[in-house]
Amino acid sequence: MNKDVTSILVVDDTETTRKLLTGALTGKGYEVTSAASGWQAMELIGQRRFNLVLLDIMMPDIDGYTVLKSVRNQHTPAELPIIVVTIKHDPLDLVEALSLGANDYVTKPIDFPILFARIQTLLSHQLTENELRNTKVDLENRVASRTAELHQLNEGLKHEIEQRKRSEQNLRIEIKQRETMEKALRGSERRYRDLYDHLPSMFFTVDPQGKILSVNEFGAEQLGYTIGTLLNQPFSSLFKPNMHATTEQYITTCFQDQDTVHRRENRKLTKQGAELWFRDTARVVRDVSGKDSLFIICEDITEARILSEKLSYQATHDDLTSLVNRREFNKRLQRILDTTKLDESEHALCYLDLDEFKIINDSCGHSAGDELLRQLGRLLQTQVRTRDTLARLGGDEFGILMEHCSLEQANRLANTVRKSVKNFHFTWNGQQFSIGVSIGLLPLTKNSGPISSVLHMADEACYRAKKSGRNCIYEFRDNSDITPCKQNGLQWGLHIDRALLEKRFALDYQAIAPLNGYLEQGFFYELLIRMRDPRGKILQPSTFLSAARRLNRSEVLDRWVISALVQWLQNNPAQMDRLFLCSINLSAHSIAAKEFHDFIIRLFDSSGIPPTKICFEIPLATAAANLMGSQQLITSLKGLGYKFAIDDFGTKLSSYHLVKSLPVDYLKIDGELIKNIVSDETALIMAKSINEIGHVMDQKTIAKSVEDEPTYNKLKEIGFDYAQGYYIGCPSSMVKLASDRPLD
Repeated sequence: MNKDVTSILVVDDTETTRKLLTGALTGKGYEVTSAASGWQAMELIGQRRFNLVLLDIMMPDIDGYTVLKSVRNQHTPAELPIIVVTIKHDPLDLVEALSLGANDYVTKPIDFPILFARIQTLLSHQLTENELRNTKVDLENRVASRTAELHQLNEGLKHEIEQRKRSEQNLRIEIKQRETMEKALRGSERRYRDLYDHLPSMFFTVDPQGKILSVNEFGAEQLGYTIGTLLNQPFSSLFKPNMHATTEQYITTCFQDQDTVHRRENRKLTKQGAELWFRDTARVVRDVSGKDSLFIICEDITEARILSEKLSYQATHDDLTSLVNRREFNKRLQRILDTTKLDESEHALCYLDLDEFKIINDSCGHSAGDELLRQLGRLLQTQVRTRDTLARLGGDEFGILMEHCSLEQANRLANTVRKSVKNFHFTWNGQQFSIGVSIGLLPLTKNSGPISSVLHMADEACYRAKKSGRNCIYEFRDNSDITPCKQNGLQWGLHIDRALLEKRFALDYQAIAPLNGYLEQGFFYELLIRMRDPRGKILQPSTFLSAARRLNRSEVLDRWVISALVQWLQNNPAQMDRLFLCSINLSAHSIAAKEFHDFIIRLFDSSGIPPTKICFEIPLATAAANLMGSQQLITSLKGLGYKFAIDDFGTKLSSYHLVKSLPVDYLKIDGELIKNIVSDETALIMAKSINEIGHVMDQKTIAKSVEDEPTYNKLKEIGFDYAQGYYIGCPSSMVKLASDRPLD
């Protein structure tokens, strides 16, 4: 490897990405080596020296996190900078990469100007502590050696003068030689000092008493001081007063354990009082005179720390209202439930659902609804205690976790919240609206069940409040408040979990037929999930899917359906060629979960199944309740080739406004409307209108619940693109699909 050329290792399992990065970096004059897997990358790093690594996070054999951990066991971030390359945007994943020692990151598609700038910045910081220490020791040894030579030369000159009185000419020659050597020594010292002073990191030398012996010019200026003002000052004076004792103990520990390289992250104060984050790397060194001092390299990580804190905040807070999100709320609720088992303390949970919010959202638009939620979030924040947790749980639902609060006190606080919402007036475009809130109140004690049951009971209490006339509080005291039907509902979570473990779920399919002469190449069908009881009896989907939605099991079932489809296609490769499009229903919980989006991408990337053969169905009501989440899902996956459909379209007038915001490929028309198009003129006119609007927006239309020939013929006459229903084909097991022929 040419020592004058910067060497970069590109690690990515996708050949196209490797070629693209190799070409771009080679064009910038870098020497590029590529690795197609994490194993190959670690082998190359063990064999050769690289100046920088571009590391893909998601790889099939071992992922980038594993490679990152392995490399950091051998090389510090300063010795071998690593930039992670990822298509992921989940805040927690980026926090993990940075915490494992990544210097920086870029996202796909790659913005090369930003990539080149970050590479250049990292390469300019690449003087490692070993190189710096070796340079210092080498220069000190050279100084000592040259000094010894000069001393010997002086002694020789004196001896010759005293003993033989050599000629003045010979003496001048000897003096000239000494002057030349001293000049060279001063030049070496000056070059070392320039390097030491101007490298973009802070360098300190500290004595065993914690006094600053030396500091480079860049470091002093970064903290707002001159070198002279810092010399002989306590190193601990660069920290807040409450950190002085900790810093002094850290220095003592370093001198006690001299063979170890000590690392820590901390905040130092500038002269102006500003706080900067640094990663300190320290080790005891011994000079030529035998004195020990602590050499400390301080790397500024303020920007990375701020980014990490920002990503951590975004991972636990709602984007719209800045309140705690559902995930963090559930985490805190679980902590409270665990606490009650230990100290028998009392707490309370409030489940809030806004009354009349949908009227404002539908009549004034989603911008008005979003602004209303923001204002209400700020209002509710003023009503809760400092120790309480207020969260937006989704849509127009909020939760309040009241810690160390009796049920009587919680009832008073909930009533205060109810009154404040009732007295709140929302103004939009000159119109004023009043809303209410229905509140379900649930005590949290040592007798409370698991978190899924607690959330279900709180939701049930809120539902009871709405049924009681809205704008009121329903206090849920024990399970006797639930009807036998509801009590059975609480057990569905256990039934679903057990069915997953015992592999009692199965897939059915229902064909979707082309109309009006379409000659699609392959089979088009919708996947349907089925559940068997322990005796093998098939249960009606409605009996467990509604419970799954209420008990937060929907995402688990969605993951099972997609994983089962992938496995089935891999076990039946002939069906892959026959498949035109497979339609998969998604729940509201899956749409809202960023991890679910990443799960889809990872699973299909590793399976080899083309995304163009997969269509995800989003129910209209779900899209309306979580428009932002639906938009994010469609945006992140549609560019990769996946198709999307809106299910139950046409059930509300707001459907037309909604579909304009979602770039879907198919509209599945509500079955209740389709069933009546032969006998009901109004239904026929609405069906024609929806079909025309879909075609104007370049979307295919699918009619559901086609159960007889007259309806089928009427749909062909109108010009619908596809039909689905019992007239086309009944739901059947996927086992039977292997012997079916595609519909013509």
